[in-house]
Amino acid sequence: AGASEAATRCLAWLQAVKAAPEGEKHNVAVAVALKLVYQDSVTLQGGEIYRPTGWTTRAIAARLAEQGYQCGHTTVHDWKTKHADSAEWIRSSPLDQVLQLVKESPSCGGQSIFTEDELEYCIRLLEGFARAGQCLNQKQAGAYLVKLSRLPRMSGAPRRQFAGSLPSHEWWNAFLRDARGRLAIRKGRTLELTRIAALQAETLDCLPGLLKQLFDEHPLLVEEPGRISNMDETEITTRFFAG
Repeated sequence: AGASEAATRCLAWLQAVKAAPEGEKHNVAVAVALKLVYQDSVTLQGGEIYRPTGWTTRAIAARLAEQGYQCGHTTVHDWKTKHADSAEWIRSSPLDQVLQLVKESPSCGGQSIFTEDELEYCIRLLEGFARAGQCLNQKQAGAYLVKLSRLPRMSGAPRRQFAGSLPSHEWWNAFLRDARGRLAIRKGRTLELTRIAALQAETLDCLPGLLKQLFDEHPLLVEEPGRISNMDETEITTRFFAG
């Protein structure tokens, strides 16, 4: 009875591959393959537990082909290896949730820590700190990202974690590439002595008066504030050079 019920369940999963639209067939096939590899137990009448054996990768590839999806058994093995960390969750989850896990996973390589949407959220979070004038150093930003990685996925599937207490150098490089120039890691530079000397209370107190004098001399700046622009002062120096 247990074997019969397990076979009926597997047949329903395989039929989902055949019924899937062409654009969804790959993801459905992967999800079904994972359910066939990591099968959950079947509870029979009377409370008896039947534990079916997971299918071999060759058997799965052959049955997927019968449902209109062609792949080799090595491909199925790659899917199995890629999601091995989620095996227990896959066993206990319905097919639609496993399908969501597949959709959230990258098309190649192992499971990523964050989905593409979650990476965008991480980028916006760090951008928000910068806009608020609270630029974080790499260690502070990494601590926030580690906290986010401990939150469950939307699908409920377990999330891969950082190997260490903070993101690795390689992870940061990949993350900054994904940010496409929106974020950057900068090293602090030594402040010039002339700038330190100028940063005195009496010097700062005179700035509003100097600004008012400038506006009085150039009223057009008040009438048309669009003429005022900002510039990057990186290349401006207070050092004196011999002429």
